[in-house]
Amino acid sequence: MKLIELEKYLNNLMQVEKFNDYGINGIQVECTGEVKKIVFGVTASLEFLKKAAAMGVDAVIVHHGLFWGPTPLKGHIYRRLKLLFEHNIGLIAYHLPLDSHSEFGNSVNLAHRFGGTNIEQFFPYRGGEIGVIAHVDKKVDLFLREYTRDFAPPLASFLHGNEKMGRTAIISGGGAGMFPKVLNHKIDTYLTGEFDGPSQYIAKEEQVNFIALGHEYSETTGIKSLAAHLSEKFDLDTEVLSFKFRG
Repeated sequence: MKLIELEKYLNNLMQVEKFNDYGINGIQVECTGEVKKIVFGVTASLEFLKKAAAMGVDAVIVHHGLFWGPTPLKGHIYRRLKLLFEHNIGLIAYHLPLDSHSEFGNSVNLAHRFGGTNIEQFFPYRGGEIGVIAHVDKKVDLFLREYTRDFAPPLASFLHGNEKMGRTAIISGGGAGMFPKVLNHKIDTYLTGEFDGPSQYIAKEEQVNFIALGHEYSETTGIKSLAAHLSEKFDLDTEVLSFKFRG
């Protein structure tokens, strides 16, 4: 399979034409030859790309690519591009389409991962609904223990609501600034990737639970789901690389 053929399939699957994204969705770096081995990850960091190159991959697929608007080809961007060109590795990225996809999205797969039921998409943003609301019948302290065991300790936990997760809103990644609007949906708990200064005060005053999972950790489930789909659909050699990171 050629990279351009894979992109055509994925662009249709991810419905990229719907989105007014600030990142480039689809091919960001081209490669020559057939694509047989693909490594998936959240961010196209130099560490990730070095590991992918050492594995002899043909392409990488990530959530956070290299280009976010006009981007000078210097510093860390130059070093990443240089490695990709030297090893003839193609790079495909999907940002908001992967946040909002109803099957492979970050938020919906987090809800499944945490045992959510009655899952509904919500929060329209730049062309797609990037969050979900689910019922999570689990005590908050148990959720925190399980999350720390399986991923890492959350960045922050402002626990001022019910002892159970209850009606839980999930927006992966940088959803702290969306917290006030999310409260309009009468939630018990809000899960996102990051927190900001006002979050702790709003959580206390509105008597809800606010948990910042870590931006990257909150966005691992979507890319894993997409990798499994492509492996089955096209019989590709796929692998997901995970790193210990914070923030």
